[in-house]
Amino acid sequence: MRETLALMRVNLLGMLTSFSNNKQGKKKASGALIVLLMGGLSVYISVVYSLLLAQSLQPVGLLELLPILMAVVACAASLMFASMGASGIVFGGRDMDLLFSLPVSAFSVMLSKLLALYLENLIFNVFLLIPAGVIYLVYGGGGGVLFCMALMISTLFLSLLSTLLSAVVGFFLALIQSRSQGKALVTNLVYLVFLALVFVAAFQINQAVGDIAAHQGAIEGALGSWLLPFGLLRLGLAGSLPAYLGFAAITLVPFLLAVWLFSRFYTGILTRLLTHSSRSDYRLGSLAAGSQFSALLKKEAGRFFGTPIYLFNLGIGAMMALAGSIFAAFQRDALQLMLAQIPGVPAVLLVAAALSFLFLMTVPACASISLEGKYLWILKEAPIRSSTLFLVKALLNALLIWGPALLCLPLLWYGFSLTPQALLALFCLCASLGCFVPCFGLAVNLRFPKMDAVNDTLVVKQSASTMIGVFASMLIPAAAALVYWKLGTFLAAESFLLCCSGLFLVLAAVLWHWVLKKGPGILKEL
Repeated sequence: MRETLALMRVNLLGMLTSFSNNKQGKKKASGALIVLLMGGLSVYISVVYSLLLAQSLQPVGLLELLPILMAVVACAASLMFASMGASGIVFGGRDMDLLFSLPVSAFSVMLSKLLALYLENLIFNVFLLIPAGVIYLVYGGGGGVLFCMALMISTLFLSLLSTLLSAVVGFFLALIQSRSQGKALVTNLVYLVFLALVFVAAFQINQAVGDIAAHQGAIEGALGSWLLPFGLLRLGLAGSLPAYLGFAAITLVPFLLAVWLFSRFYTGILTRLLTHSSRSDYRLGSLAAGSQFSALLKKEAGRFFGTPIYLFNLGIGAMMALAGSIFAAFQRDALQLMLAQIPGVPAVLLVAAALSFLFLMTVPACASISLEGKYLWILKEAPIRSSTLFLVKALLNALLIWGPALLCLPLLWYGFSLTPQALLALFCLCASLGCFVPCFGLAVNLRFPKMDAVNDTLVVKQSASTMIGVFASMLIPAAAALVYWKLGTFLAAESFLLCCSGLFLVLAAVLWHWVLKKGPGILKEL
């Protein structure tokens, strides 16, 4: 058991200290920062949904459903955030050979990884459910101190359920990916279907929150059938001890059973996941010659589109922009009605804010250097100039913005009935973002590299550079909206967007100059 706890501590620290790879003090600060970011995101989600639910449930006398529905939201959010991570952390990683060479059992290795994933989910769930409980009491919910204690204990069992679901989904994702080596299209389609199901589920939750009374019967039926654990939790929080013990059992027993099953076959599972069969259908053919630049660009594109965790975390913004633009074109009349309800806000600004947010999320350059990992020496030893390497990585990121933008703009112009001047302003904005985002991503990745991650999941989801890139997508549009709020009386919306485009180009030039000047030296030290 001591070995399991030691490995769990190492795995958890590895998941939480992705911001730093140097001194121990920096690692502790990095772990604390990750916890704060996770806690802040959880509290934000909790407060927004809890207030909406409380305002809908209190008038109809169903306030007792608030903590239960928030528990469902917590489990769904954990599943969305942890499933892809589980596929790389529990069923993958470059440290597996090292771990199995230690005098510890496969059961200890597997259990330590599951417990580390459990503790990460527990942090998320605690910060999500406690604000919900406070809002429940503020709106007149009963139970007092005993309710708070029961809710706190409930997070321990709820995290078991979300960890179990994440591990199972992560296993199937890892299995599909391992069986589809060389077939990136198949793997990406599977991941796309998974994300589509997650978004559909989130949309259904939003609809239920918006009109709780209309969905009361469906909610009650679900709590008595496929959401039975949450139905038992509802009765337990209302004072039924047998129901509460049933909730504990229905979450704990399947988790222990899954641990036992995975532990029995863990070595064989990993062997099958991490080994690949050789091809026997090779054919002789001519090998076409190409330039150094095109070969590097093809390599970058192959890794981006062939690595689902990379594609669907740092390329999801462009996909959502395309999906939203198609929706806007088909829902033109509905959009016009919506715009009529918010007079005074130009449609072009709403479109610009959405595109800025989504294209700022499209930032593979934030992880492209870190993903080279221990193979970076090959590029450093090859006869390749650092400036060429940086240009290739930046160009791929730029193309992932410019290409979708050219498809989105005509659809958005039609869907929102924009003027030609507005279309031109949006075109300039997207063009400038295609210059700024890659330069920003490369600069951040060079400043905060993560070269010792045990798998790509930690680089893409939890390294400092990608965290900064993701939060920039939230902060930059918010800052621009604040500036326009102050200057809107002096500048037309189109003129403001042109000014923003010019600022992005200036910042891109400054960042690119820094990358070319400081980047080669940083690259040599990695």
